[in-house]
Amino acid sequence: MIDDGEWAGVPIGGLGTGSIGRTFRGDFGRWHLEVGKHRFA
Repeated sequence: MIDDGEWAGVPIGGLGTGSIGRTFRGDFGRWHLEVGKHRFA
């Protein structure tokens, strides 16, 4: 399981697709577009 930290929000995207995560502050914080990798903005 990946722990993205305290500012992790609900991912935008469906099951089986890449997702763009938003933080509780409303900005785009991380991208999960490749399986097993994530990138922070």
